[in-house]
Amino acid sequence: MKKALDQARDLQQRIAEAMSKSQEQAKPFVDQAMQQADALRETLIQHGQRSADLTHEQTTHALDQLNAAMKAGSEAMRAQTEAARPFMDDFFKRARDAADDVANSFKR
Repeated sequence: MKKALDQARDLQQRIAEAMSKSQEQAKPFVDQAMQQADALRETLIQHGQRSADLTHEQTTHALDQLNAAMKAGSEAMRAQTEAARPFMDDFFKRARDAADDVANSFKR
């Protein structure tokens, strides 16, 4: 759980950094956030496999949100820079929500 919380906090920090950069400078931060989201996803999958039914539901919910964020991020990376803005905003929001949900789920 500590690893998932640490990864969620790190993901939140990377998202904040990416949002503060101009669109041209955002690509490396989005790439890094996607890699961190993937690492968090792997941690959540491992945790979900080992967790009891009660926490499994919370983990599954967080994983669903993270997968949606990663899908939005992938779409943003494929789109043109200007056209990607709505996708990037959606990615950042979903990733932030997923990271917040993970942090909140494991604090209970």
